[in-house]
Amino acid sequence: MSDSTSSLTSALEQLRLKLLDLTGRNRLINFKHTAGKSLQFVEGHPAAIYQKLVEANNKASISVLGLPEPARRDWVERNGRLQRPEPREWAKSAGVSTGYDISGAGEDSDESNVRALMYPDDLAKHCRKIEREATLAIEETGANMLFLVLGFLEFPDQRDSDKTFTAPLISVPVSLQKKEVAGIQQFSLQYTGDDISENLSLREKLRNDFGLVLPELAEEQIDVNGYFAEIQAIIKKQPGFALKHRVSLCLLSFSNMLLVRDLDPTKWPSNGDENSLIDHPIVREVFEGRADDGGAGFSLAEEHLVEEGPGASIPLVYDADSSQHSALIDVLSLKKNLVIEGPPGTGKSQTITNLIAACLAEGKKVLFVAEKLAALEVVKNRLSLAGLDPFVLELHSNKTNKKRVLEEIAKRTTFRPNHPNDLPRLQQQLEAHRKDLKAYTDLINSIAHNAFGLTLHQIMWRAEKHRQGLSNEESMLSQINISDATQISEFEFGRRMDCLGYLGSQYKSVGGFDASCTFWGFYPERLIPGDEVKLTQLFEAADGWGQALVDASKHFSQVLGGRVHNLSLAFSGEQLAVLKRLLETANQQLPLHLIPGFFEDDETGAAAAKTIEAFAKQVEQFHSLEGAVKAALKLESSVTKSGADDLKSLKRQADSLGAELGTLNELRSLHQHLVETAGKLSAANMAVISFIGGKNIPYDGSKQKLEQLLSFTDLILDAPEEHFHLQTPGLTRDGAVQAIDQLLALQAEWTELEKELGDSLYVDTLPHEGDIKQAILTLREGDAWYRIFQGRWRKAVGLHKALQRTKLKMPGQKRLEQLEKIIKLLGLKEQWKSSPTWTQFIGLPAPATPSPLEGYLALAKWNRGIKVASEDIQAVLIDPISFTADQARALRREFSAVKLEITTAISAFKSINEKLKRLSEFSGSHLIEKVMEKTGEFTEALEDRFEWLELEARSQATFTQVVTGCDAALERSALKSQIQANARVKTLLGELYLGVDTDCATAIEALSFGQSIDGLNLSPQVKYKLRSGHPIETCRTLIAALEDVHTGLQYVENLIGTMSQFGTFEMDTWTGAPADEDLELFVSALHGAVQKAVQDQDLLIPWSLYITRRKEASELTLNEFVELLEKKRIKPDELTDAYAYCTYSTITREAFRNIPELGRFTGLKHNQIRDEFKRLDREIISLRGKAIAYECSRKASPPPGRSGARVDDRTEMVLLNYLMPQQRPRMPVRKILTRAGGSIQALKPCFMMGPQAVAQYLAPGVIKFDLVIMDEASQLKPEEAIGSVARGGQLVVVGDPKQLPPTSFFSRMTQDGDGGDDHFTTTDAESILDVCSSHFRPTRSLRWHYRSQHHSLIAFSNHSFYRGNLIIFPSPYGQGGKLGVRAVYLADAIYENQTNLREAKRVVEAVVEHIATRPNESLGIVTLNIKQRDLIAELLEERLKSVRGADSYRDHWAVEGQPLFIKNLENVQGDERDAIVISTTFGKPAGSSAVRQNFGPISRQGGWRRLNVLFTRAKKSIAIYTSLRPEDIVMDGTTPDGTKALRNYLEYARTGSLTTYEETDREPDSDFEISVMDMLKLRGYEVTPQLGVAGYRIDIAVKHPDAPGSYLAAIECDGASYHSALSVRDRDRIRQEILESLGWRGRIWRIWSTDWFRTPRQETEKLISFLEDQRSSWKPEHASGDSWIEEGQGAGKPTSRVIQEVEQVENTAQAEIEREAISSVLIDTEDDLEIEVGDVIRYVDLAKPNDVLTVQITSGKDDFSNGIVHESRPLAQALIGAVVGDEVVLHLPGTTARNFVVKEIIKSSQS
Repeated sequence: MSDSTSSLTSALEQLRLKLLDLTGRNRLINFKHTAGKSLQFVEGHPAAIYQKLVEANNKASISVLGLPEPARRDWVERNGRLQRPEPREWAKSAGVSTGYDISGAGEDSDESNVRALMYPDDLAKHCRKIEREATLAIEETGANMLFLVLGFLEFPDQRDSDKTFTAPLISVPVSLQKKEVAGIQQFSLQYTGDDISENLSLREKLRNDFGLVLPELAEEQIDVNGYFAEIQAIIKKQPGFALKHRVSLCLLSFSNMLLVRDLDPTKWPSNGDENSLIDHPIVREVFEGRADDGGAGFSLAEEHLVEEGPGASIPLVYDADSSQHSALIDVLSLKKNLVIEGPPGTGKSQTITNLIAACLAEGKKVLFVAEKLAALEVVKNRLSLAGLDPFVLELHSNKTNKKRVLEEIAKRTTFRPNHPNDLPRLQQQLEAHRKDLKAYTDLINSIAHNAFGLTLHQIMWRAEKHRQGLSNEESMLSQINISDATQISEFEFGRRMDCLGYLGSQYKSVGGFDASCTFWGFYPERLIPGDEVKLTQLFEAADGWGQALVDASKHFSQVLGGRVHNLSLAFSGEQLAVLKRLLETANQQLPLHLIPGFFEDDETGAAAAKTIEAFAKQVEQFHSLEGAVKAALKLESSVTKSGADDLKSLKRQADSLGAELGTLNELRSLHQHLVETAGKLSAANMAVISFIGGKNIPYDGSKQKLEQLLSFTDLILDAPEEHFHLQTPGLTRDGAVQAIDQLLALQAEWTELEKELGDSLYVDTLPHEGDIKQAILTLREGDAWYRIFQGRWRKAVGLHKALQRTKLKMPGQKRLEQLEKIIKLLGLKEQWKSSPTWTQFIGLPAPATPSPLEGYLALAKWNRGIKVASEDIQAVLIDPISFTADQARALRREFSAVKLEITTAISAFKSINEKLKRLSEFSGSHLIEKVMEKTGEFTEALEDRFEWLELEARSQATFTQVVTGCDAALERSALKSQIQANARVKTLLGELYLGVDTDCATAIEALSFGQSIDGLNLSPQVKYKLRSGHPIETCRTLIAALEDVHTGLQYVENLIGTMSQFGTFEMDTWTGAPADEDLELFVSALHGAVQKAVQDQDLLIPWSLYITRRKEASELTLNEFVELLEKKRIKPDELTDAYAYCTYSTITREAFRNIPELGRFTGLKHNQIRDEFKRLDREIISLRGKAIAYECSRKASPPPGRSGARVDDRTEMVLLNYLMPQQRPRMPVRKILTRAGGSIQALKPCFMMGPQAVAQYLAPGVIKFDLVIMDEASQLKPEEAIGSVARGGQLVVVGDPKQLPPTSFFSRMTQDGDGGDDHFTTTDAESILDVCSSHFRPTRSLRWHYRSQHHSLIAFSNHSFYRGNLIIFPSPYGQGGKLGVRAVYLADAIYENQTNLREAKRVVEAVVEHIATRPNESLGIVTLNIKQRDLIAELLEERLKSVRGADSYRDHWAVEGQPLFIKNLENVQGDERDAIVISTTFGKPAGSSAVRQNFGPISRQGGWRRLNVLFTRAKKSIAIYTSLRPEDIVMDGTTPDGTKALRNYLEYARTGSLTTYEETDREPDSDFEISVMDMLKLRGYEVTPQLGVAGYRIDIAVKHPDAPGSYLAAIECDGASYHSALSVRDRDRIRQEILESLGWRGRIWRIWSTDWFRTPRQETEKLISFLEDQRSSWKPEHASGDSWIEEGQGAGKPTSRVIQEVEQVENTAQAEIEREAISSVLIDTEDDLEIEVGDVIRYVDLAKPNDVLTVQITSGKDDFSNGIVHESRPLAQALIGAVVGDEVVLHLPGTTARNFVVKEIIKSSQS
């Protein structure tokens, strides 16, 4: 056994020892009858009771009778009052037995009713107490703990011991039924149908200590008397043993022994060395952790992207938020063992339901384990609503009636669900809508097209915020595009905003910026004092030279003959230089006088130039053609057009035939060759025609036919006469050549291989082929050393040696290779011999030895050739089969002669085609006749041209040159005629015209001079002037006039330069007359501007300051906004808002431009998609259960099982089919599950059980599950859970570590009261949740809170216990009325003996009020201890008898599964109700003005967890009835956390606020909120931004103007909060549906940023209209109220010392009255012990937990040496009122506080 296995075995044994208690503390061994836990009977025969309850009729009941009520005359006087007689005395007088041993018990009797020694009213109180405890047991553990015990065994504690124990024997599970008769409740008992329990603890005790073995109870019918007789026989000789025939109603628990048995590894099957319990991987992981666990601390898992990856396909039957869905992914997709933390109201059961449904869909088997019945039932109900309950088998301990189990299985076998056919289509639609919704949300919250890091949503709302800062021009600004808006940084944006702010301020001081300003056009950068003087002097000087410039400009205009334009200083200087250079460089020898004519009709001279240049080209062309004529022709004038055309026709004919035409001699040679060759072709063709005509061979005169004849002739001449004797019909068949070729190759291969093997082996005589193959197989096994010892190896080697020519040693591999070649040789030979070629083609059987096949192959090839050739010539002249050598020789003689003619014809055909290369392109060119025709035509055409060529052409000229020369001669003649007829040229050139001998060069040069003037840097006016007369004379006149203007412009330039030194100077702007338009106007305007500047010199400095700011704006690319400012279209104060609006708008428009989806978005359509998504999602979820049910039903295949004569032989469906029809099946449930578990699991794959039921009904290792789910795991101890864990392949543990830990609440059902149990009986321990949380990391936490209909109900726990981690949705209503938390302080209440009658009565009245005013809301009552619970229960029971509608209220909510309950806070976990009423119970004792600082389990370690459970049970309201003000609870450094939490909660109830925690009124966190809030405030609405307490906040809540404390509407946007959801379902459905369920239905307005950006005014009006409609139509359903109310004497008053003393006296008197009232209602129980004066207390100091201290509290003197202290001492004051298990704190002045735990209380009566 490994160390880990040993450790695990030891750990399991320790757990078993914790459960196995064989001491006197175990009530099943040492049972004592105590009030409230048991009821003894003096009548009732055990066998008769069993027969009636169990055997006679399952519905039969037996009455619980009390004593007959005595008549008034029979009453007796006690203590001066008439009272009923003591019950025992009255029983004797009435003839009723007073002994608990039933007389005649061993005999037959029909006495089945039972009687107690109590009067009916006392009996009813005891029965109600027991009923409460039994009901609570079922709710807490799912186990029925109420048993009617038949018979007890008395025995000594140990051998020879005087101490006697009493143990129950037969325990029949029963339930109490009640009815009211004459005002008194009467009770009866009914058998539950569960298995009758055996006392396993007693069995183990007797076996271990006495060696006795009790008889086992029969599985079917029990013979009670027979069973007792067997026991009597066993104990007959045992001293101290006695069988007691008694009957008692008891609260018992058998769970521990069942668990002990289940945790015994020997009970579990093993596979080899592995035990299915100890070696179960998950059990090991629970105890040891994972191997890969790095030991990291507690951590919560991040939530998954639930719509992506494997989780998207999980089939949900209920809604799942992202935290729930993430848990499903962990389990189903990632296959994790997982811890799911489920804080109150976060949907644990919903998640478990989805998990079970998904497992069912995957065909998995599930075990759902929960101890609390409520946890199982809520999941079962959810599965039922989903249609999956037929696949669930409830096996909780109180629901395991075998008849009911079989009925459920029978129903399942007939269940036939239908498949929802629409589901796939709906899922496709849903997915499409989901993608649309997600795409928009991701898009609007994505960072795009900006460098600010802002989302599109933020950008749009920033634009809106700045838009609201503008008074007008919004539409104009929306058109402005900021070019770098998408790239600008936050820093640069800030710079621009600052700049515009400064500019607006400066603009207001300037007052304007336009042409009316004196210095408009002069933009100085900066002027310092004195600069204005310099500028004035400059202007005065300009006034002088300005007049001279005016005169010069007028003269220059007169010279040019018009006004001067576009003249600058530089241009005037350049023109002067050009004109002077023109005079110097002009060639005056050219005919310049012709220039006016050249430009007369065309100012560019282009037309004249074109005419002269074309004429010059004609002359040039005329002379260039002379060479071509002389090279080819003897005489130019002899050429005619018709002659030239004839030559060209011949050339075309030659080109078409591909003939090459050279000189005259070459043409004659070509002609002769073609004529001779054509003759040869004709003669040969005639000879062939003559020969084949006698042979009847068809002939078409083509070259192809000649070649086919030649091939046939060659075959005849080459006939293989020497092989004709081998001819067979087969050799003429198709495929003969290929077949014989292959046969010849095969023959060569085997003969060569035989020769190769024959060199070393004898291959002539070989062994049997089978022997050789066997030897090969043996040799293939390898040549290992040990083979020699194997006979088959030696045989294989021997076979090879027998074949060897030389007996040399040889490796096995070599032998193997040779044997394999022999097999190959044999195969080749066989293949050769069996070849079909022999018979099919050769016509002979295969020979034994190789045969020559070459002759056959030659004949086959010749036969194939003859066949093909005969087909080609279309004549059969030879039959190969009958063809003889003589015939061959005769044909050879005939065809030898004709072969010469055939070859001659083919050769001539080819020769003609070589000369006429393109002859083959003609149609029919393959025919000899066509070739002869084309050749003849060409030779005739050549012969016709020979005479002209000899007379006119030069002999060395080629034919092509002759053709070209003829064309040139004709063209020269035409050109000469055109030149002589050109009149335009004669006009332009005048005397320079000389016909074909004209020289155009000088005229062209003169024209070029005139055109070059265009290229000079001169004005058009000057150019025109120069070309309209003689250029040289005109040039001199222009120079003289221009020089004066140029001088004046130099002054202007100096003025510009000087002013530009001070800044930017725009002369045209300053003067108002541009210099480049009209010189005279500009000069006049300049003169006027100079004179005005002199006058306004004092405006220069202010002007320069504005220019500086303006320049800064320009440098920052803000010119558009400067322009809008200066045009007075934007107010100076709105300049920054305008720029910001334009920037953010530009970014948004760019996004619209680049993101088509954004442009297509409309809120109307998106809302429709959201609505459709919600509808589809809900519909699909509703259908999924049906789909899963259909698949489960379809795939279920229960095993048929085994049949047999005996029932015990039958299994699976055979057994079930036998049992199901029976009215009273006898087989126990455990046995049914063991023998038919496979079928049951196939039919009902989900088992729901408590841990006790798992141990009780599932035999170890028999039934296994794919998944085990544990709910409320914080209350499950490891020893209770391990058995379930070992039955599964995967584990999910669900619970809340901040709720109740495991408790020993029901230890009082199994332990004797002497053990010191207190009325809380709670001991915290490590839970399976704690264990798994430390190993299954990270844990998964559910976060969305659904339960509370008002946020105040969960806010305290979320803040105090969950670190604000829950997502809570705000309510639209205030609290204090029917919603939220409300407290009623009872000033005159007294807390004594663990009860508070004043609180109890007030709670009862609150219940009555609730039934009357809130009948549609469920209700639960919670107290802080059991005694207060019982008090309220009794008072309420009596009060409701007179309340109209009380019974119908209780019946209604019982049917709804939420009955009215009254519970102690220890037992309320898992419950929820609409309203919770809390009695805090604790308060001031009688005669005291201070509250004792001990609050039971709340003050213990982990007490805050109890309060967390208590404060989170309500869905709508909590009403606290308390005798405590917050200040009554004293807090210091030693105050337990639970006590602090109680005080803080009371403070929270009183003030409605949490410490350091703001619920609402957060600052707005987005521009959206700011913008919309500002708009709403302007419209008169008061708003709250970020409404909520944790996790989720409404963006903007609009307060109801007419209902203080309530909200009119919620406004939400599509920003970060909207986008933060991890799924579309979270975002677009669940969140809104939760809000609607809280009261926001129809009052949520959603703003879509895209719509608002496009049409803000329209969207604003829609919102206002919505709010107005809400205001007029909606009134709050709930009104706010006071959250803290004080009642009773002294309520709301300060408590002075005098008042305190008076109250103490009054309280003392009141306490006495209350004691009597309480005693009349409650019964005294031994476990309700509270420390009083006179008690002895055993306690421990937590600093020294092993040292037990003892003290007695007295009203007398102190005696410290004997441990006696006066009641006034601090220690006594700390202890008084405490119970066992309480922690008390001792405060002594000047010392550190000490903490004690009470261990035992010994009452003064006992001591």
